[in-house]
Amino acid sequence: MLKSKTLLIVGAGASCEADLPIGIDLMPAILSSIRIESRDFGPAKMEEDLRRALHSQELVRNRHINNEIHHYARAYTQMREGLKLSISIDNYLDAHQGDYYLQVLGKMGIVRSILKAESQSKLSVTDHDSCDVSRVSDKWYAELFKMINEGVPRSSLDLFFSNLEVISFNYDRCIEHFFERALRSYYSVDNEQATQAVSRLVVYHPYGQVGLLPWQNQHQATPFGSDKIGGSELVRLASRIKTFTERQDDQTQIERMREAVQSAETIVFLGFAFHPQNLELIAPTKPAKAKRVFASAFGMSAPDIESTRDDIWEWLQGADSRVEIAPLTCSKLFSEYRRSIPRA
Repeated sequence: MLKSKTLLIVGAGASCEADLPIGIDLMPAILSSIRIESRDFGPAKMEEDLRRALHSQELVRNRHINNEIHHYARAYTQMREGLKLSISIDNYLDAHQGDYYLQVLGKMGIVRSILKAESQSKLSVTDHDSCDVSRVSDKWYAELFKMINEGVPRSSLDLFFSNLEVISFNYDRCIEHFFERALRSYYSVDNEQATQAVSRLVVYHPYGQVGLLPWQNQHQATPFGSDKIGGSELVRLASRIKTFTERQDDQTQIERMREAVQSAETIVFLGFAFHPQNLELIAPTKPAKAKRVFASAFGMSAPDIESTRDDIWEWLQGADSRVEIAPLTCSKLFSEYRRSIPRA
């Protein structure tokens, strides 16, 4: 089990281990999901689900989609060219604050592409609501689960997540979905017992997520990998996606995330790119209590690792922390530091 208060800070590289796309692959998927083809004669061509969603979006403004479609076509063309020069869809949308049509279209693209990626991931669900968690048995999800379940009997499931919190900068629900299914499988408990346990896990999504899972909200649920979304439902889900600038308005959640960082004794960065604005968003306002910081840095150069180490020390506000940045994948990080991460 985790013997110290532990915080995971998760980026796209972590979800990549479940076969979800990272930024460079996500952007083409987004463009494909919102493709609008302008034509000299006749209405612009697009998927019917997208047309219904844009129609629902404009009804809210008492406008008709036929009078607005050229604006969305312009936004799509602009995104198609602009994303070639962007490090992520998040940065691109934040750079275009105030462009209503581009924001709407981009956020719908995020929702459609992430839900489709969930449906094609290693954690995908079959038509019979089955999920084979053994498909990620060699990934960080399973490594962390093994780390936590050691010494935790079935009778103490309510304590399973007592020393863990998560800040996920990803839009997907892989973490919540995996833990709920893994608890069912490992402890042979029913859905209700598993969901009661995993509902105690605090997972912050600073930039939003593509809906709540059925066990999180029965009335407005979006099942994992539910990729046939359109109309008003796509409008609702897209409204949950926030840019960096928009997130600044939610001071309550920002303060909670910063408190989680400040109070954690062990911090683990997984697949995190260390973009300055993301670090800034969750930076503690006083010296952190972290004794140990671990970070996966697969593909990062030695000079960048040293630069990132300096950034982390500064970010911790002077905390006397041991900072381990390893050029490893997320799963390898957990296997290499299997004894170090969970210690008191």
